[in-house]
Amino acid sequence: MRLTITAVISAMLMLCGSLFAHAAAVGFPKNLIYKGGPVLSGEVKAYFIFYGTWKDEHKDLLMDFIDNLGFTSWFNTLRLYTDSLGNSVTGPLKFTAAMNDLKSHGDSLQGNSSHVDIITKAVETGYLGNGIDHSGVYFILAGEDVDDVGLCTDWCAYNSYTDDFVDPSKNRCIPYLNNQVSPNGDPALDAIVGMIAHELPEMLTDPLGNGWQVSNEAPNSRYTEEIADWCMPPNATPDEWFPNVTKLENGASWNLQVGSAKWLIQSMWNPVTNQCTMAS
Repeated sequence: MRLTITAVISAMLMLCGSLFAHAAAVGFPKNLIYKGGPVLSGEVKAYFIFYGTWKDEHKDLLMDFIDNLGFTSWFNTLRLYTDSLGNSVTGPLKFTAAMNDLKSHGDSLQGNSSHVDIITKAVETGYLGNGIDHSGVYFILAGEDVDDVGLCTDWCAYNSYTDDFVDPSKNRCIPYLNNQVSPNGDPALDAIVGMIAHELPEMLTDPLGNGWQVSNEAPNSRYTEEIADWCMPPNATPDEWFPNVTKLENGASWNLQVGSAKWLIQSMWNPVTNQCTMAS
């Protein structure tokens, strides 16, 4: 059984520290390149696996976010990415199904092999449909009682198809702007939404690892970078990373309203204007 696009995102954020407060962009030569493969066009269904312990109210917020994100001006930037067949990331993005996994693979996951098996078995149960959705995206959302190989030392979240595309996120899990307070009352939960907003554009524009990528000429780089990596340090300044920030009365920062909730998410690279933006 061959999987489609998957993302693994962890809620173990309180152990990871916070994002560096004032990182500067660095000057390794990079170029945005299209490698000839498809983008995900048309309706994209999103499936959630809540692995470990989760509060119902937190699950509701995450499901509401993914179900409404496609209606935002932020998502419109993705529509500018096309493939060799002329298809673009049109959406709609639709939350479709979720299930709870009470740690079928234990408290400590062993990387991509565990993740693929978790999704495969979840689909086989029938709770996420009648088979693998090859135009869908599957998210494993790990609770705070779950650990994983490389978590918070190499990554906080990543997406993959048949190979790993690792987000090099050492000590980068909770944004520095909201590491004490957050718009929705839980810095870890708010950070998870930020990671979904980082991984999702890459899943849609580079689903098979041969779509839109960043040509990274940094010495000895072992990571494949994709479009969301372009608009975060060290490739962008903090102000480019999180633009248009508004402060709430409790001091929390936000820059995008999705449905009825306010969130802090990163900007996205606009391939037409060649800049990081929150709207197109």
